[in-house]
Amino acid sequence: MKKAILVAGIIVIIGAPGLWFYGRPAYHRHKEARSLEQAKKFMASGDYRNASLSARQTFQLNPRNLDACRIIAELGEKSRSPDVLDWRRRIAALAPTIENKLRLASTELRVQGPPYPLAAQTLEELGDSAKDVAAYHVLCAELALKLNKASEAAAQFEEASRLEPTNELHQLNLAVLRLQSTNASLASGQIAVHQRQPGFGCACYAGAPACQHQCRRSCAALVGGGERTAERLRHRSSLLSAASGGPTFGAG
Repeated sequence: MKKAILVAGIIVIIGAPGLWFYGRPAYHRHKEARSLEQAKKFMASGDYRNASLSARQTFQLNPRNLDACRIIAELGEKSRSPDVLDWRRRIAALAPTIENKLRLASTELRVQGPPYPLAAQTLEELGDSAKDVAAYHVLCAELALKLNKASEAAAQFEEASRLEPTNELHQLNLAVLRLQSTNASLASGQIAVHQRQPGFGCACYAGAPACQHQCRRSCAALVGGGERTAERLRHRSSLLSAASGGPTFGAG
């Protein structure tokens, strides 16, 4: 009996470190998955405070958790936090996809001042790898507009329109730019035609009547702008895409 107890004690002593070694990481992963799931549920229900707490708990457990970083970045954009740029940088570093780099460039355009060196650098680094992505050309156009390079912006919107021919917003932005040219009469007509379209706007307007209403008002003001159009354009450096929160990057 004593011998059996002694053997059992030895097994426990030997096995305890193994149980700790293999069990602790499993528990750690369980906590990470649980807190991330809670963060997603809170986001879906609009409980942003608890979504932030759960996402940050996930991040503390695993600083390389992309979903947690994305949730924190999205919350930062909603609250206009100055920390959002750091989160977008972290995401682009963890997963250097074209989409993540475009989101980084978009954030850099919003939070930085002229001449927007970080956004320019990010877009330049993307270069040929993003030449077939419409959102890349939209961001290049926005940067050009902020730097008062209207002709360069027009060329970028033309390319975006070629890549996404069904997205009327690219054509509309191009028409607004042409109001500054000698073909202003034609451009005004194009804007008026787009404004009358029942489904006018890009895909990101779906389910967002407020954005669509804002865009329609912007178009009406620009069509009747006359000599003040150029001034309006300077104040609307991102043009009508600002009404929808910028270019559409896709899911994630």
